[in-house]
Amino acid sequence: MNVNAYRRRKRDEAHTVFFDSDEMMSVYANVSVPSYETEYENKEMREAIRNIIRTKLSARQREAVIYVFYEGMTLKQAADAMGVNLTTVSTYIERALVKIKLNLEYMNLI
Repeated sequence: MNVNAYRRRKRDEAHTVFFDSDEMMSVYANVSVPSYETEYENKEMREAIRNIIRTKLSARQREAVIYVFYEGMTLKQAADAMGVNLTTVSTYIERALVKIKLNLEYMNLI
């Protein structure tokens, strides 16, 4: 198991919440099941975002986005992993999000 997976597992264990059956029923009573169209749109959006990350972002922007949004690192942890300043990672993330948004707009997905 790599270090990031270990950290993620420990973090998830720390945030695990246990409900009794009454609490679970009240939680599930207010949950609506998404329609097939909504699920399809969500899948299409996720695939488009992955494609934009792979093809439109610079290597450093891609690395920062993966660390922060997919591996759940903080900006400080991502900066340490990348060997750059915290402000540099913030800049990579900000520019990446702008590129992603512009590409999604161009594709008429938002």
